[in-house]
Formats: sequence, C-alpha cells, structure tokens
Amino acid sequence: MNTSILIRTDANLKKRFETQAKRQGLSMTFLLKSFMETYSEKPEILKIGFDEEALDIYWTSAESNKSLKKLANTLEAKGF
Repeated sequence: MNTSILIRTDANLKKRFETQAKRQGLSMTFLLKSFMETYSEKPEILKIGFDEEALDIYWTSAESNKSLKKLANTLEAKGF
C-alpha cells in the first residue's frame, strides 16, 4: 500500500534539491524514499548540531520577532 507525504519547505531549498537530483539522474521520490528507509532502520545516521552564529542572527531578525509575537498572542488567547 502506498501513501503520500506532504512537507513544507523553502522554495529555494526545493529547487536546489530538484536540481541536484536531476544532475545525478535521480528522482526526488527515490531520494526521499531511500532516506526514509535508511533513517527508519538507523536513526543515528543523522547528526544534529547548531550554528550558534546563525541562531543569533535568526533570533534577532524581524521575522523571528514577528513569529514570537504571534506565538505570545496565541498562548495568551488560550490562557497560558
């Protein structure tokens, strides 16, 4: 049985991913399916780290400020 997965991502990232897949003669579906199979069996393949400089830039950005205000308003409206 097959199913579909919908993800939201930055348009530029999607384009870069598509371009790289085409360059290598692969499909996005194949790459994502292969990753999901591998990750589901060996989740330790992913190493996660944080770029502190990038986080600092993001946290002080107008976009972040706007998002944090929306989150605060939502939490306040829900009584948190």
